Amino acid sequence: MTHVKDLLKKGFITQYKQTEMTSLCKYWRDIGFSKDEARNKLISFCTKHITEFLYEVYYKEINKALNDSYVKQYKMVQIDKIDIYEEEITYLANLNLEYQYKKLLFAFICYKKIENINVLAGEKSDYLYGSDKKTKDIKQMFGLYYDIEKLICDLIDKGFISEGFKTDLRLDFINEVPQGEVLLYEISYFEDIHLYLDYYYNIGKIKHCENCGRLARGKSKYAPLKYCADCAKEIKTKKTIEARKVKKLKNLPLN
Repeated sequence: MTHVKDLLKKGFITQYKQTEMTSLCKYWRDIGFSKDEARNKLISFCTKHITEFLYEVYYKEINKALNDSYVKQYKMVQIDKIDIYEEEITYLANLNLEYQYKKLLFAFICYKKIENINVLAGEKSDYLYGSDKKTKDIKQMFGLYYDIEKLICDLIDKGFISEGFKTDLRLDFINEVPQGEVLLYEISYFEDIHLYLDYYYNIGKIKHCENCGRLARGKSKYAPLKYCADCAKEIKTKKTIEARKVKKLKNLPLN
């Protein structure tokens, strides 16, 4: 829900417009809007937040977001956060795998947590249905710049996952992950989810923003990170406004 509120306030947050359109449609559906009403709201949203928006260009994405959202088995709940437990990270740490495989397994764990929250209890499973599309989403969401198809084939050979019907994948390893007891992270900004395993392993100069507490990756060792991109922009704007006020006061004529 935090992510949806940010979308409604700021517009599109990431480059993954299709995923964010779907989140908005699910939200509108669950607060009582019909599919046609959600379509009108989504078109208005896109008109406001996409430069030179044309329905003829985006109608496929809009239709997909609506069709994916208005299906019977899904019910979006208020997702304020997902919890990551020490036992889950320890499980990954103890695997005799290279880091890119562990990061993909971590992505699968987090993706299934989000997916299972949005699915009725009786529909939960360890399958990744229609994995071709979902693995593309996972690759983007988690910043996986590897050959994800090769990693999946290797994990199939190693017995962590198996092939299902057509493009479905069964995440066999999910059943081996211990039940979480020791809470390690509460993730409420899902666009930052890919940073958490790197943060745990101290990879890539990731720190908490000093203003809001979100994780962010530093761009240079010569410029230590203090703020996430959103807070840095907000703080810079405030400083600019204050500087202009001071300059204006200095230039006022003395009586």
